Amino acid sequence: LAFGGLASSALDRAMEGLTAQSERLPGPGGSTLPAPSADGPLDAPAPAEEVPLVGGPFEGLPSERFASILAAGTYSLDFSFDLMGFSIAGRQAADGDRAMAELSMFGMQLDTLQIGSVSYLISDENQAYAITDSDSAPIQLPTPADYQNLTHLESRSEMVDGIQCDCDTFLDPSDTTLKIYTREGEIYGIGLIEPTLGMDILLRIRNFSATVPEGLLELPEGYREVSESELGELTGGFGLFG
Repeated sequence: LAFGGLASSALDRAMEGLTAQSERLPGPGGSTLPAPSADGPLDAPAPAEEVPLVGGPFEGLPSERFASILAAGTYSLDFSFDLMGFSIAGRQAADGDRAMAELSMFGMQLDTLQIGSVSYLISDENQAYAITDSDSAPIQLPTPADYQNLTHLESRSEMVDGIQCDCDTFLDPSDTTLKIYTREGEIYGIGLIEPTLGMDILLRIRNFSATVPEGLLELPEGYREVSESELGELTGGFGLFG
């Protein structure tokens, strides 16, 4: 999936963590993160003229300029979603051959960074990182071709979180459904309906930008390298590290 590929490793690890800790974590009422605001995104994306429009199945649709920014491969955004009764927040960004995905849940934070073909797991709390060879760690960066291979199914108005949004629905070659929700010219969310997950995921998008904050795609200075298993011991694991 064009957008979902970048978030897939983080979502997979979130699912692993929820499954491994299902008997240790509080119920849905124990979620530590506030529900996302219904006020929609904080910032509008960069003007469309700064990024070539991707066209294809997006041509002329409300989602085209957002898909174009994602396809160009340089962007940053914050997101939140609900999973098995818990609220999870995150950030992701990409620029060239670098990408990162960050998840905050249960009072802990998981950072994944990819520089070229090398993937890192990072713990800010312990100022440590590990090089990982886990199959779920490498982040698959979307390309313009990914967007051209989507099939446009329909465009219509839908209610999301009690808010009326424009919704463009697409299908990718793996039969994953992608929905891009826009509101008043800004992106509100991205819906993923993936057969293997067995559930619908709505990523509520905020602070969408065609630029990346300085230093976000770098290994933090002064952090020490440890093994993946040691990083798991330092962080308590939650099934997320190794």
